Amino acid sequence: AVIKAWAMSNDPDAAGRATRFVEEMWEKFNEGDVSVAPDTFVYNSLLDAWHRSSSPDAGKKAEGILLEMWQMHSKKPRLRIKPDERSRRLVINTCTKSDGPSGTARATRIVGEMQEKYTTGGGGQSAALY
Repeated sequence: AVIKAWAMSNDPDAAGRATRFVEEMWEKFNEGDVSVAPDTFVYNSLLDAWHRSSSPDAGKKAEGILLEMWQMHSKKPRLRIKPDERSRRLVINTCTKSDGPSGTARATRIVGEMQEKYTTGGGGQSAALY
């Protein structure tokens, strides 16, 4: 709920604050507090914060978050962190919004990478839906 609140706020550093909050969640989790384990909802809220951000690096940040989600899904599937339709849509929209023409190229590349994950069994739904 805190990350979603940051995403909805007008604070210019909302995405940065949301990112730091997720980092704090990981610190507590790694110290043994399993009740604060981030999940897909948390990461989607973080992606939403970057999507709403006016940062010129928002697309790169969103892409990095998506990559982190895929890595966590493959390394620790019990944590329930797996990019879903909303994750992918937020990343693609953030890239095209924040990065201009290079963002469109980045989004196209991301869709291609997602399609590859789906054809190798790592995704679940066709990237053509996005």
